[in-house]
Amino acid sequence: MNTSAPCEICRGSRYELVLRGIRRNPAGEIFRCLECGLVFLNSGARRDEVEGHYRTAYRYEPNYAVSPDLWYLTKPQGFLARRLRLMEPFLSKTTRLLEIGCGAGEFLTSVKPLVAEAAGIELNPEQAAAGRHAGLDIRSLPIEQVGLLRRFDVVCTFQTLEHMLEPREALAAISRALTDDGMLFVEVPNVDDALLAVYQLPEFGPFYYRDTHLYYYSPKTLGRLLDGCGFRAQMELVQQYSVTNHLHWLHQGGPQGSLLDGMSATLPKRGEKMPEAAAEALQAFWSQTDERYRALLAKTGYADTLWCRASKKH
Repeated sequence: MNTSAPCEICRGSRYELVLRGIRRNPAGEIFRCLECGLVFLNSGARRDEVEGHYRTAYRYEPNYAVSPDLWYLTKPQGFLARRLRLMEPFLSKTTRLLEIGCGAGEFLTSVKPLVAEAAGIELNPEQAAAGRHAGLDIRSLPIEQVGLLRRFDVVCTFQTLEHMLEPREALAAISRALTDDGMLFVEVPNVDDALLAVYQLPEFGPFYYRDTHLYYYSPKTLGRLLDGCGFRAQMELVQQYSVTNHLHWLHQGGPQGSLLDGMSATLPKRGEKMPEAAAEALQAFWSQTDERYRALLAKTGYADTLWCRASKKH
């Protein structure tokens, strides 16, 4: 999307500049629609350019600029456990499931024992091949071609919709791929993240916004998008990054050294002479504080991740 095109959600044409200068792109611009509030990257990229990027380098880009050896595929197991916990009540041994943007199939591997069929779509051919080598059904198709496959009872897409140049077309394709009573699960970053919307750290915006994220959704804008595409949605917020990560940002003005560090409230070691009893007591304090902090952000709408369960309107 770009500022010469109508808003993807409301078709409006009035925008305001949010930020100029994003991660690894000093000229990158982020805008907000003045009609519906959708936040987006001012991009003139063509569809073939976007798809080409995901077919080549994207999966291997470091997730943190400060940690060149931290690759995108390095995911804490908490990701998988949380997603499975939220989805399991809607799965059965007769469920046919499709994951869009499945990578090498980490989630598919975890969910496969719970369902009748688990298939995936992944544009990056090397990742798709790795998953197929592990015995998974993964195809390197554009999302709009998903309708060429059989229909599914569940479609899920995690941290993927924000990368899609034409989300309306993608959701239309998903709708065609779903059975009439099927369920869609979507996970995207929440643009009302506390570090942006509450603390308003000047260093966080240029780190948070990036060229690969074309849209930045809130519960309001994602709900409106899904509604306009024929879905009835229920949403909840989840805080993935820890209280100690936020304290690090507030104190240091930058990210921690790894994704795992950022998502766990583990007491950092500062030498080997800390008494064991003190270390255990302090760790218990941070763990309890972290749990309460995450719950508070989710309750007030400022958690970093938006989780959505949607069904077709009838």
